[in-house]
Amino acid sequence: MKRLFPLLGVLAITNLLFAGVQTFSHPPKNVSVQTVYNGAELNWDYSIPDTAVSYNDGKAYGVWAPEKNHALGVVFDLTTFPGATLEEIDFAHYARGKLAGPYLYNIYIYDMDSQTTIAVIDSMVAGDAKDAPRFELGVELGSIPVHDHVGIFVGGLTEMDDAGKTYTFPALMTDSSAYKPGVNYYCLDTTDPFLASDPDNPNIYELNLFDAGATNFVLDLWLNLGNGKQLVKASETTGFKIFRGATDSTLTEIAYVEDENSYLDLSAPEDSSYFYAVATISGGIPSTLTTVFHSQPSILSVAEAIDDANSDFVPDRLNQDVYVVGQVNSPNFGSNTEYYIQGAQGGLKLYSGSAQTSLEVGDTVFVHGTIDQYKGLTEITVDSAAQIQVVSSGATPDTIEIGLADIGEAYEGHLVEVQNVQIVDSGVWPAEGSNGYDVEVTDGTDTVKLFIDKDTNLDGWTPPEMGFNLIAIVDQYTTSSPANDGYSLRPRSQQDFNITDAIGDQETEIIHDFSLAQNYPNPFNPSTVISYRLPVASRVILGVYNAIGQKVGELVNGLQTTGNHTVTFDASNLASGIYIYHIVTDKGFSATRKMLLLR
Repeated sequence: MKRLFPLLGVLAITNLLFAGVQTFSHPPKNVSVQTVYNGAELNWDYSIPDTAVSYNDGKAYGVWAPEKNHALGVVFDLTTFPGATLEEIDFAHYARGKLAGPYLYNIYIYDMDSQTTIAVIDSMVAGDAKDAPRFELGVELGSIPVHDHVGIFVGGLTEMDDAGKTYTFPALMTDSSAYKPGVNYYCLDTTDPFLASDPDNPNIYELNLFDAGATNFVLDLWLNLGNGKQLVKASETTGFKIFRGATDSTLTEIAYVEDENSYLDLSAPEDSSYFYAVATISGGIPSTLTTVFHSQPSILSVAEAIDDANSDFVPDRLNQDVYVVGQVNSPNFGSNTEYYIQGAQGGLKLYSGSAQTSLEVGDTVFVHGTIDQYKGLTEITVDSAAQIQVVSSGATPDTIEIGLADIGEAYEGHLVEVQNVQIVDSGVWPAEGSNGYDVEVTDGTDTVKLFIDKDTNLDGWTPPEMGFNLIAIVDQYTTSSPANDGYSLRPRSQQDFNITDAIGDQETEIIHDFSLAQNYPNPFNPSTVISYRLPVASRVILGVYNAIGQKVGELVNGLQTTGNHTVTFDASNLASGIYIYHIVTDKGFSATRKMLLLR
């Protein structure tokens, strides 16, 4: 394409020596911080395209001052990159002390062979370069397919009047190396770059036609190669420096990480606001800082979340946004999110009417939610499953042993065990598919209601007629003010009922919390259920013997998980009489009980 020079004196050219601006690293993008259970977690993106095309030496030296509707740019020969895409550009600019930024600009992308406009990316923003040159790095082009000869021009939109002329910024800088013909260009009219009235004389000219001493624009193009080629970055990142400070001007380095796009700040000050920043270190050269503001809240225990310092039966943090760590002690009692979580002291309900979650008993969870109260029961409510983070799994929730007389606000939401109780009236036990609100248990002195939830395996079950120990969550439902009544026990499954009445021998040895319950029903015909509890995973053998010690059945032989277990013994082929069942584990526990089969 022929380049003509029809005009003189259309722009100002300034050459200056600016030593020390030579090379740079791309900064991280999209730095974010989120509160996690043990600190603050930073995440960022760092992804540059694989190939850079550059015609300059990277040393910012001179600056060109374009006028209104003018643009400065580089024509790239991309004939050796078929199938590639235009991804990003880097460029250097300087306002020579004339005007402070930020500055608005457009990027014009031309097909120089067909003299057509490929794309215009408008209203971009460049940072302040009034007092020193500045690199704009990683300016995205949007994965535009390459053409053989692509012109990429930067046209400033921020105007300044000087001596009767209007100049625009950002003003691109050139290097100090020998001029490369056919690469560096000036566009005199971005509204008509290829001069529609005379296509043989377009409004785009080589820089050396304006000034014989012109050099090369510090403007680099980044490509992705495409065509299924292996992507290899032009420069490998060696790491990232992490900074923290009370202000963005008092940042102090706190860590250095390699080959990671995240960092966990375990010493993040709670209940404080401050700045984080991340810098890329590539080839030993640090990038500019990418800064983000963060407010780190206090991370509460369950006891702190439910605190009621004035004892008015309303949590002090009602309606507050909080972060809480607790342990799941229940299954999901609803179709969305309706669990209970507990700490060393107290518990609360984890609830959402819309977010669906899947948690397990024993999970330690970190929850970001709002403290609420429904019918006297303290809750932490969430809007999405993303507000719940599982920290660890597999632990057994602590159970507090109390009496029926102790059930109240102090144990709300917590897992408790009450011993030697009985159902007052099994006739009010709910049918399958129904909740039960009228079931009561008594220890002979005090009486407390049970809430039987239809989302468990308890509805439609036949509860034990004899005495049992009960594990359950302390629940509440009241319309009273203050909300100081309506407490009940909420068992989680049939395995929470451990029968204590027995015929004959009790356990011969109990280690920690291992137990073998009396079978139910007893006497039985022809089948009965045997329950046992394991505080740790154990290898278990459970056998049944007749009165003279002959084995008549082996019910379990293998590794069993922590928790309560039940197994059904079917004696259809046995005669009436007394039978013995015996359990032994690899943890040293053994126990024996008798049962009576009556035909």
